Amino acid sequence: MLLLPPVQREVYGGVLSSGCAKPLRFSGYEFREPVNFEGAIIEDGAIFHRCIFCKPLNFRGARFRGTARFWKCVFRSEANFNCAVIEPRDSGEIGSIFDGEANFSWSRFEGPAEFWAGQFKGKAFFWRTIFQDKVTWSASSSPTSYSKVRNHSFAWKPSILRKMWISSPS
Repeated sequence: MLLLPPVQREVYGGVLSSGCAKPLRFSGYEFREPVNFEGAIIEDGAIFHRCIFCKPLNFRGARFRGTARFWKCVFRSEANFNCAVIEPRDSGEIGSIFDGEANFSWSRFEGPAEFWAGQFKGKAFFWRTIFQDKVTWSASSSPTSYSKVRNHSFAWKPSILRKMWISSPS
């Protein structure tokens, strides 16, 4: 059996919130404090690649312009994306192949995940995403939102799946 050596992660010092001046581009970071962007407008999108979120993550009501990529991330605590909007940018660099992309592929949600009334105005990817706890998921006010993600791959523990309710547009 081939074992790969553990990768040294960079620890982000302090609380990451909407008052942060630096662009949201992180690869291989471990966030040991809460991440709070409730209601924030994120003009250049957000890219988190292979990050670990140890405390709650809050993007409730946030507007991502360009992309919201949480690729191969681990969410150890609750993750709140209620009422979040991921939409295309009018111009400029978007940081992804698809303008307006929401990508949670290969990520693992160990705590509760909330996506209630989120709006995906571009493509949404949940390829091989694992939810190990309760998931709150419903269609947004836009009937096209749910249809853009319903054919992607999700994985849940069987005990969690019985407790979950996924609503879809009629």
